[in-house]
Amino acid sequence: MPSISLTLSLRGQLLSSGPIDAASLVLPATFDYAAGTYEGSTFAAEHSFSRASTGTYFTSAGLLASAAVDTARFDYNPATLAARGLLIEGAATNLLLQSSTFNNASWLKSAGAAVTADVATGIDGTASADRLTSTGTGTGTPFLYQSVSMGVGTYVLSVVAKAEVGNAVRGIALRTHNVAGVVNGSDAFFSLDGGGAVGTINPAYSAASVRDIGNGFVECNLTFVCTGASSAQIRIYMATAAESTTITLGGADSVLLGAAGLQVAPLTSHIPTTSTSVTRAADTIAVTTNFGTCDVRITYDDDSTADLLAQAVTGSWWPTLARPRVKSILFAAEGTLP
Repeated sequence: MPSISLTLSLRGQLLSSGPIDAASLVLPATFDYAAGTYEGSTFAAEHSFSRASTGTYFTSAGLLASAAVDTARFDYNPATLAARGLLIEGAATNLLLQSSTFNNASWLKSAGAAVTADVATGIDGTASADRLTSTGTGTGTPFLYQSVSMGVGTYVLSVVAKAEVGNAVRGIALRTHNVAGVVNGSDAFFSLDGGGAVGTINPAYSAASVRDIGNGFVECNLTFVCTGASSAQIRIYMATAAESTTITLGGADSVLLGAAGLQVAPLTSHIPTTSTSVTRAADTIAVTTNFGTCDVRITYDDDSTADLLAQAVTGSWWPTLARPRVKSILFAAEGTLP
């Protein structure tokens, strides 16, 4: 924002003199990241921003896309297409390889599991979804798995899947194997119908959640604690509505897979991988406008708010966020927040 020179006096007494940022004359001011409005200015003019890698987000069409290095991400709810605002995240690493190519040899197939690549429209709007099915006869418990090295910490396993019409598989089961502190054979069931639902979760795991990401796909998230260095496996099973991993082999039973990730908690946006694990760099941002000392109200993507009083917004300011997505920030003179 431009600066002007202003002199204030009262009955001949000089009160202040010198440059005052023009923005300080127009408080209250709102930077609306969901709407893309910045009091007649632009995001680039009022912020500094950098990120040393690409980063994913959902577009206004509900499709997973990749933002270039040093490009801010304005994210949308993939199910409702509602604007969620500016996405700001710390650095994170996806430890799983071939995050969306389940036919690759990095994903081992066991007990008759088979994968056909690129058979349906995936979360990026292209023919990228893979079908997990089975070969053989009779019944069995086919599954995919990938080996991964883990240290002490809390992890989140995330798998994006979609139920198909006309077969008995209505969900997936996630299971860890040889993770220190988690009993082998512990299942976590997720329904994929109706936007998804958490089913029966073995108490060996810390938490579970689902997220509807549109077009029938559901993000299934499982949190667990690893208590020691582990050479572990991450397993994905098909599951029936009755929460059984036993299916008819070689038949129509199948499920679509869109993406998978394993991150140290908390879970962040999807990080695509191929032959190696990938780290997404942290987003670094600051408001460069000089509003002086003012009160601030942050509105998050869930419409919750946080009021920060007497903030020195003097050219390089950014708050500590309670959530990664910010809809708007209101700057107001001290004591005047509505």
